[in-house]
Amino acid sequence: MMNPICKKCRKPISDGMLACPNCVLRQSQEAMRRFQLAPVLQIGEGHGAFTVHRTSTGNHAQRFSPNGRKGLDLYAFCGAEANAPEKKRSRAAYGSAGYQIICEKCRAAIAEILVEARTAEAMKTT
Repeated sequence: MMNPICKKCRKPISDGMLACPNCVLRQSQEAMRRFQLAPVLQIGEGHGAFTVHRTSTGNHAQRFSPNGRKGLDLYAFCGAEANAPEKKRSRAAYGSAGYQIICEKCRAAIAEILVEARTAEAMKTT
């Protein structure tokens, strides 16, 4: 019997799989990015701060998770793990001196998300 074909990407779905793993991963990543819009916009407007993790790979801003601090999404905006112990965490407001020490990739991702969030917000008001 032939494996079913994904209707979205047209690739075969492996035996025992209910859905195409590539498409599920992509959809999950897109949903997680959309989830970042509201909190990043709030912080960009001066309400709140990012959690910064000091790790061996640098200082990273933890992305926001629907799971809170339950450990299911302790990743930074750049994709690095953000699992530093409490004593190696700090808070940084957008544009502050503390924000400037966050890794360049995290800051670039935050800037992209902020532009996307502001655009989406402007579309709502027109």
